[in-house]
Amino acid sequence: MFSSLAFAQEAAQQTAQPGGLSSIASMAPILLLIAVFYFLMIRPQQKKQRQLNETINSLKSGDKIVTTSGFKATVESVIDTNTFLISLGNVKVEILRNGIAGKDTANSVNPGKN
Repeated sequence: MFSSLAFAQEAAQQTAQPGGLSSIASMAPILLLIAVFYFLMIRPQQKKQRQLNETINSLKSGDKIVTTSGFKATVESVIDTNTFLISLGNVKVEILRNGIAGKDTANSVNPGKN
C-alpha cells in the first residue's frame, strides 16, 4: 500500500517540475496589468496629490483660492496647520485644508463683476 503511494507521489513531483515555468508565464499578464495600472493611474494621482499639498502648505494671506465646493475666495490668515480664514466677498469663513482645491488661476475673485 505504501509503495503505491510513493509511486503516485513521485509521479506527481515529476509532472509538477516542468509546470513551474508555465505558472510564472501564466502570471506574467497579471503582473503586466498591475504595472500598467500603477504607472497610468496610481502614480499620476500621487504626484497630483503631492503637488496640491505643496500648494496648500505655501498659502499665505492674500492668496486667491478655489474651494472644493467651487467658491473662489481670498485667504485672510492662516490660523494653524489645518485651518485657514478665508474671505468670500464680505463674509469670512474658517475652512480646513481638505476643503481647498487649489490656487485660483483667474485674476479676479468675482469674475462676474466689472
